[in-house]
Amino acid sequence: MYLFHQTGWDIERALARPPSSRDPDAGRLGETQNRGPGGESEMNKTATDTTTSRILDAALSRAETFGIRRTTMEEVASAAGVSRITVYRHFESKDVLISSVVLREARQFFVALDAAIDGFDTLEDRLAEGFAVALEYLREHSLLNRLLEIEPESVLPYLTTSGGPLLATARVQLGAVLAKDITAGRIAPFDVELVAEMLTRLCLSFLLIPETAIALDDPDDARLFARRFLVPIVRSQSVAT
Repeated sequence: MYLFHQTGWDIERALARPPSSRDPDAGRLGETQNRGPGGESEMNKTATDTTTSRILDAALSRAETFGIRRTTMEEVASAAGVSRITVYRHFESKDVLISSVVLREARQFFVALDAAIDGFDTLEDRLAEGFAVALEYLREHSLLNRLLEIEPESVLPYLTTSGGPLLATARVQLGAVLAKDITAGRIAPFDVELVAEMLTRLCLSFLLIPETAIALDDPDDARLFARRFLVPIVRSQSVAT
């Protein structure tokens, strides 16, 4: 099992670590090239970021098609058009690589969520739209649904019994989204991380147990559910605080 096995700090370190100067995919850079504020060549940084993205894209594609167990570092290297050693220079193990793929997917989810609710001015509208978008995004996520289909034993623990790192990520990322409502004066201060965890647990329950008597198939139904149940809960937290 690989998803979220590493801590967030380890994943960030793996993503940030530049490849060796001997890495043929990063290019051979001379001392006279332009360097950024930290002394690193801007061209080298761009090459590193590009190579990292190619590797992550390849790993995502392989995992979606064949699952995690059957995805190998050699196959990822071939699909990314880099050497096997280059993959290991960017990601020290398959565990770190797959965890990094998931971390990137999580980031993209929260970016999409933030963008989807950015144009709404009230807390009620933002929560309603955010809940509807979150459900649809998770239901249609190709990697998540593919893994639940072909090897649920690999992914389910990280959404349930071993889901601590996922919840920690959600508390920070979703908490930052909720904090904007406090900053904008839409609601009095409350424990945003507590509410973020509660909302995450709720969305996961609907994803993992899709059979329900609650009408949520249509986005409008999801928005209505959020207005009836989620908005009062969030506002009650503000009062309690």
